[in-house]
Amino acid sequence: MTDNERRALVGIAPIVLIGRLIVLVRRGPEVEEEPNLWTLPCGVLKIGESMEAAIRDRVRTKSGLVVAPLCETLQQSYVGMYDDVGRSERFGNVAFSFLCKVVGGEMRAGPRLVDVQALDIGDVVGEQLRYQRHRWRLEPLVFHGRRLK
Repeated sequence: MTDNERRALVGIAPIVLIGRLIVLVRRGPEVEEEPNLWTLPCGVLKIGESMEAAIRDRVRTKSGLVVAPLCETLQQSYVGMYDDVGRSERFGNVAFSFLCKVVGGEMRAGPRLVDVQALDIGDVVGEQLRYQRHRWRLEPLVFHGRRLK
């Protein structure tokens, strides 16, 4: 495939909140890249799929939870964008984060995952997160987290 034929993937990294807690999933030991570490329930958009549908599907698949935007619209729930042309194409070159709330389902680890938990926001910004890029999404929540209800 030539450079002109290649396309960038768009990733999603939803921040699922349950009060002051944030939902994280833990990768299994058989996963090639950084096994056994915690991450947001993220993924990539499929061709023809809306951002909101992708978020609902990836969170449900990975955590068992049904989510909706925290605010009235997805745009109002926007947190930020991560852009890295050197990032693995498998995970998308650009990833968007949105705040989400749980509206149903039950926590259960999805395929290739060993655990799903809702952890205190103040405790998740640290070495236990899989990617450094998730930290910048969560650090503002730590400072304002005392007001999250």
